[in-house]
Amino acid sequence: MSFLLKKISILSLIIFFLTSSLPGKETRLLRLLVLADEECRQDSTWQEKAQKVLDAVSKTYEEQFGLKFIISEFDHWASPDSVVSLDELAEKLEAGSTKGGHDILLALTGQKNLDDRFFGYSIFKEGIILIKSGAEQAVMVKALSHEFAHLFGAVHVIDPDSVMDVLSRGHSFDDLNARIIRLNSNRSFGGSRFPLPKESWEETARLCRLIASNIQRALRQGEARVRGRDIGDAHLLLAQIYLEQEKYDEVIAECQKALRIDPTNLEGLNLYGVALRRGGRIDEAIGMYQKILARRPDHARVLYNMGIAYGKKGRLEEACRFYQRALELKPNFAEAYSNLGEIYIRQNRLEDAEVALNKSILVDPEFASAYANLAEVAFRKKDKKKALELAEKAMALDPELPGAYTMRGKVYHEAGEVRKAKEEFKKALSLNPKDEKAYFNLGNCALDEGRFEEAKSMFRQAISLNPRFGEARASLGYCLLLEGKIEDAIQQLQLSIECGSETASVYLNLSTCYIKKSQYEDAMAMARQALALDPASSLARNNLGIAYLQKGRLEDAVAEFEAALALEPKNKEALINLGNIYLGLGDLEKARDLYLRALNVDPAQATIHNNLAVIYFKAGDYRRAWDHAQKAEALGLKLHPDFLRELKKRVSSRNSPADAARYRAGFLPLP
Repeated sequence: MSFLLKKISILSLIIFFLTSSLPGKETRLLRLLVLADEECRQDSTWQEKAQKVLDAVSKTYEEQFGLKFIISEFDHWASPDSVVSLDELAEKLEAGSTKGGHDILLALTGQKNLDDRFFGYSIFKEGIILIKSGAEQAVMVKALSHEFAHLFGAVHVIDPDSVMDVLSRGHSFDDLNARIIRLNSNRSFGGSRFPLPKESWEETARLCRLIASNIQRALRQGEARVRGRDIGDAHLLLAQIYLEQEKYDEVIAECQKALRIDPTNLEGLNLYGVALRRGGRIDEAIGMYQKILARRPDHARVLYNMGIAYGKKGRLEEACRFYQRALELKPNFAEAYSNLGEIYIRQNRLEDAEVALNKSILVDPEFASAYANLAEVAFRKKDKKKALELAEKAMALDPELPGAYTMRGKVYHEAGEVRKAKEEFKKALSLNPKDEKAYFNLGNCALDEGRFEEAKSMFRQAISLNPRFGEARASLGYCLLLEGKIEDAIQQLQLSIECGSETASVYLNLSTCYIKKSQYEDAMAMARQALALDPASSLARNNLGIAYLQKGRLEDAVAEFEAALALEPKNKEALINLGNIYLGLGDLEKARDLYLRALNVDPAQATIHNNLAVIYFKAGDYRRAWDHAQKAEALGLKLHPDFLRELKKRVSSRNSPADAARYRAGFLPLP
């Protein structure tokens, strides 16, 4: 037994040294996909050289930061010869390549026509690095070490001893950047979220502020020759952290500092635009994006951001065009496919949405937002089981995705499980207190429970967060219609259409508003719009019938009410309205049959009981007339006293003395 324990202890020790380079910290293994362009591949030993460079860099990172890099696959890529700057070439690479399940994509280029000021370039969020391959091994090691550091949040410094020196003078890591890398050594390399761990944001920001301060001090002391170089990235990383923290004024301030250093910095302009957009300043954001596109019309990320901005404005066709342009330039753009799918959902183009969202998942099988949007498609197609499965898939991939909880809540709400639905919507709000969709759905729950003030409050909160939220305006308009605030209801319903929420229910509610205002031509126009969007809308046919009736077009009214009943035989309103017409025409039998059908739908309709009392009175069936008269009064409808008096007399004359006494006392007869 003791020998076995001794062997286990030795094995554990060996495993520790194999997996840990820092006391108490396991080594993180990161897999690389390494690509070489056609110029690089002219050297038949490029793979061996790449391996040696990576081994040298990995050794340093493993010793200092507990990070180990291994090449898990070699492949090739085609670098366009027309591009002369390393950053543009990196963007072309990113637009046309995928990491294929690897953590990091490292591309090598042997092009000779590239700007010779830089040896490498990294794309931080996506985990992509581009390195020139023609340099000596020591130069490539230094360049790769520098670019790997950027992926973990390190920024440029003015320090002749640092690997992160803006003039590439040093060979070791300065203390501040070393601390930043350690803080973010477990950054994410998958998904669309900001990759640095949330718990490191504050300290990373503090270190970046120190670096930025040191740079400014160095510049004041005479190192002005570096002003034109890329020394603004500390401000840009700060801007990205502030963006995640929704500190939009701070984002703008940091972008402005970076742009004072380099007014041409596209990332600074782009982040500036994103902060404006998220802060609700949509038109200013569009103006900022346009500045970038004037210089770089093929910037896929900025075209994507333009799509978001126009979607926020409710200009859905323009949003689609920007997303489609972004996808033409970058076919592997999972976020753009997902957002395009969301626009199609808003347009009720469910088949198109499904195609776009499936393409998003094909590009990135772990993109949680695409699954949440697919859940919305399934929900609208009435496949609640699939919607729930997709929402839960999104949650498994990203437990902090508010939209996944909102979708699960919608499924519960549809199933009548309002309490569970509200829990899901509140969970979404706990993850994102500015989630307008969660407020909107909480409003729908309150509406179902008859709590109109609470419902209106939730809808107004959603609108305050997103003034272009058409669905929330439509629901607020419906509440106002129910309360009889017709002018306010019309205003909100019209605004919902302007925001892109052109649904049959919006036009139907507008039609009802205009009927209440006796604007029958407008009511008919809105009902026809509802039918154009939903030809099976029995309620729209009913509203047309009411408008025709009020305009004196009796035959057209009858035709519309009958069409409504053909679509929905239990349409109570159409049954009553058609019954009223036949009662007015003196066709008591047809009127009676229609009213009885309506009572089967809703037995607590006092006016129907009243009308049936009149019909049976005229038919001489005083006993049934009395029954319905009593039910009408029990439901709160006061019948004309002369009618009741005459009905009592007729009933009394047709019954035994005992029955007559009971009628006079106001008792209903036994059947």
